[in-house]
Amino acid sequence: MDIFHLKAVLASFLTYLVWILLTPFCLRLFRIIPLPEPMATYLGTIGSSIAMAIGVLFSARVLMRKPLLACISDQPCFARFLVPFLCGIGCFSLFTLLRIALAPSHFTWQAPKAGTYCSMLLLVLVMNTIQCASEEFMMRIFPSHALPDRLGSSLLCTLLFLLPHLGNVELKEGNTILVLFSYVLFGFWGTWESLAEGGFGYSLGIHMANNLVVSLLVGYESTALRTYPMFMTSERSGNLGELLTLVATLAFSSLFSRHVLAYTLNHHGKQTEANDKARS
Repeated sequence: MDIFHLKAVLASFLTYLVWILLTPFCLRLFRIIPLPEPMATYLGTIGSSIAMAIGVLFSARVLMRKPLLACISDQPCFARFLVPFLCGIGCFSLFTLLRIALAPSHFTWQAPKAGTYCSMLLLVLVMNTIQCASEEFMMRIFPSHALPDRLGSSLLCTLLFLLPHLGNVELKEGNTILVLFSYVLFGFWGTWESLAEGGFGYSLGIHMANNLVVSLLVGYESTALRTYPMFMTSERSGNLGELLTLVATLAFSSLFSRHVLAYTLNHHGKQTEANDKARS
């Protein structure tokens, strides 16, 4: 292991350390901000993401010594994020609504107030971006540079993705085996596919899409992260419908994003070549 690979490992663990040390302070700080419910409860829970973001910025500055975008991909391209994000939003929403249609007795319409929902939407968009980006750096982007091979990196990132989620209430009150399998699948596939595409826009996009749907479309009664979703389900976390939704979304988003990105990057390359010829 050369010095760069060692720094990548240390950057991930330094982020973990900063996150653990600063989380109590961040949570206390956000809980005293005078916000109406349910924003106050949500911010008081997800505030630890700010601690993680501080850890990411500190680790990138001290150890990686390269811009955050350069860590995500050697050739940053917004389409690498946007395509899987939009595809993930569409797939997660479509399959979730299909579950509601097939088993309506398990879901309750929350009749959200428009003003409160819009306020919650803006807060979730900001905090979800910070949370997912920070988790991606800590659990995937930094440690993925530690090992040279794709399989080893994917397995390492899967472990690092799984560990912080072991304390989630979903594991205690849901189907433990299926919840664990979902974490492992999401951790491994996101890394495997991102390394195949040459950047972590895929994992960041699909991660954000998943969290947005869970936060704003369907929520679980057994969850520590209270939001303001349109529907509430009485199903246990880790049910078969949830797992099938995850598998279908990952499969479809991977195929779709690969084809769209191949076309986009090929078209961009031809356009760049044509512009260079025109200048010469």
